[in-house]
Amino acid sequence: MQSITVTDEDIKRFVGAKVYNALGKSLGEVADITLSKTHRLSAIKCTDGIEYSRGQLMALDEIAIVKMPKQTTNKAKSVQKRLKPKQSEENAFRIAMPPSAEKVYPVRRRYGDFNFLLGKTADKTITNFYNEIMIRKGATVTLDVLRQAKLSGKLIELCLHAK
Repeated sequence: MQSITVTDEDIKRFVGAKVYNALGKSLGEVADITLSKTHRLSAIKCTDGIEYSRGQLMALDEIAIVKMPKQTTNKAKSVQKRLKPKQSEENAFRIAMPPSAEKVYPVRRRYGDFNFLLGKTADKTITNFYNEIMIRKGATVTLDVLRQAKLSGKLIELCLHAK
């Protein structure tokens, strides 16, 4: 917000103005205004006792809009929460795949039941995106092949070429 030279009329108008954050949540009303030596606005004080500097103000007129400071989060804790083991099929895949594959393939996908493919034979050699062979022509579909196909997004190709 630019420096504003404040007059006595402005002070009367600003005091009592509603204060909102950028999301529209009411923070109270303007209780007091702090001015610099050159009669420029330097801060406003809210009715709840919190003082907002000129840098935090986005707008000030009949209402005041305040930028809230960014919330810092501890990323290490959030990563640990996401990696807690759950009893689900997706985490079984995460443990079975090497760490390098975890970074490339999305883990959080929803699938139907493709167990009907187990025991069928492939009529084509199917590879993943790294040209690693998942199943050769004539081989039977096993649970490991099905897991690899799910992780690399090759389920449809496996369905089309399993007889």
